Amino acid sequence: MACVLCGDQIKTGSTMDDKRGRPAIFLDLNGTLIDDSNESITEPVTVKSFLPGVIYALKRLQNAGLLFIITNQSGVGLGLISKEDADRLVLGVNKVLESMEIKITEIFTCRHARRDLCECIKPKPYFLLKAQQKYGIDLSCSFVIGDHPHDIELACNAGCKGIYVLTGHGKKHRNEVKIPCLMFNDLQDAAEYICKTDNQQVSVERD
Repeated sequence: MACVLCGDQIKTGSTMDDKRGRPAIFLDLNGTLIDDSNESITEPVTVKSFLPGVIYALKRLQNAGLLFIITNQSGVGLGLISKEDADRLVLGVNKVLESMEIKITEIFTCRHARRDLCECIKPKPYFLLKAQQKYGIDLSCSFVIGDHPHDIELACNAGCKGIYVLTGHGKKHRNEVKIPCLMFNDLQDAAEYICKTDNQQVSVERD
């Protein structure tokens, strides 16, 4: 997988040539995949760092499209956490997922504060458009899943389908979601929906 840290990349071995036209699932990190507490950022990442059902959900989702993680680590830009802690979190997440045979194509990380007015912070579609160009992703049949209204705005801005989950800050901010979207209790329920929809589409095409 590749980690894009405000533009820096670490290759995973994925290539564009054999992935053109595929759908993708863009996943938020904190509150969607892992615990959103401040302690989780500085502690070593283990399987227990992931929210219940996430590993199972990711194993299912990787059959429905390329998996990406897109995360705002604005605590770095605000001086609340160090760049090293944020990078260690991202790399630790990938290491655990690799050990579980879950392939993340790239992790996109923005470390800027919102006041920096950068081009890569969610809900700006910078990283999704980057993935589209690099991997030939069909954004119109791709999903963005997260626990913050910005994730749904990101989906809208990129032409993807947005899914809002009630883990992390999801319940707290659910009334702030102004864009119509699907809403599920957690990633496992979202994965169930996506995989069921994907199977139905395959059935129709075969018929």
